[in-house]
Amino acid sequence: MIPGQCVEPLTVNLKMVITQYNRYEHRSESGLEKHCYIAALILKTWQKLIVCGIQYITGHKLMISGIETTKPIIGMVHLEALPGAPGFDGNRQAIREAMRRDARRLANGGVDALMIENFGDSPFYAADVPKHTVATMATLVADIGRTVELPLGVNVLRNDAEAAVSIAAATGASFVRVNVHTGTRVTDQGVVTGQAAETLRLRDRLSAEVDILADVDVKHSAPVTERPLSEEVVDLIERGHADGIIVTGAGTGHETDRKQLNAIIEAQNRMRTDIPVLVGSGVTRDTAAETLKLADGIIVGSDLKQDGNTTAPVDEQRVRDLVAATWLILCFVWGDVNTDLLLRALYRILSLRVFVLGVKRTQSWVVRKWRVHVVL
Repeated sequence: MIPGQCVEPLTVNLKMVITQYNRYEHRSESGLEKHCYIAALILKTWQKLIVCGIQYITGHKLMISGIETTKPIIGMVHLEALPGAPGFDGNRQAIREAMRRDARRLANGGVDALMIENFGDSPFYAADVPKHTVATMATLVADIGRTVELPLGVNVLRNDAEAAVSIAAATGASFVRVNVHTGTRVTDQGVVTGQAAETLRLRDRLSAEVDILADVDVKHSAPVTERPLSEEVVDLIERGHADGIIVTGAGTGHETDRKQLNAIIEAQNRMRTDIPVLVGSGVTRDTAAETLKLADGIIVGSDLKQDGNTTAPVDEQRVRDLVAATWLILCFVWGDVNTDLLLRALYRILSLRVFVLGVKRTQSWVVRKWRVHVVL
């Protein structure tokens, strides 16, 4: 029997799989490619069931608040310049429409969650954005929550953790990203100092079930003084009480240094903590699966845009390609998977149409349950 608290997220995910398959059915790609894509989505659904079961049996929270899967793929929604920013063109509705478009494409492509940030507001305030920016972002995050059925995260650039937590608490978002949570960094906005004490106390006052994902050695910045990364990780977890660690490259879209990632994971392992480590920049369709062998999750923005251009609209096909490539290799993450054997097995299953037969046998139940049309 499936635990009651697992039914709703699984129902939502199964509906998403059916919707995405029906949309994909009318595309021109080969039948094998279509079935590979939907196989990846269904494997993710089964993984959600496994995770829910473990949570139910052990009472232990896995990964990030609101995300019922391990190794999540978080897609970026880069908001256009908001009112008050130098790049704002006066068209508020265009901001909303572009946001909804990107959110739907990311959701249709199969990401596990969305992160919304005021990317178009450069040059950024260092740590205290205007109240009208907070109000606008809160309205947009609430709107995106009605547009797609995915967990949401908030990042208020450059480093307004108070605004991010407040927006998340007001809109029901699941997590926030804080670029400088502890310590001090030199950035293009000047010297930015973490406010972990204030951020955590605010979260408690608001009774907000919001996870704090904190960057270590964040992009577009430099340390005031050199410190071992392992010490920064310890401070973020033990003294800053971060719920997750984000590792990035030097700038937006820049690949994360593999040695740096390994060093941070080693520090995490030495602490014997299950705090997740996510890679937050430079992940592409070619590197996503390999990255997820090391990291606990990825945040992807630039590579999912048209032509890989950070400021362009999201390209739904690029999202599908990344999700399919990632989850056909990393279907199960509870052990060391022999990816070559797994891929060969999937090919044999798909070529023999055993997978399609299995789906056909569940089709009538799905149709009775939700009265939807599935064509195989």
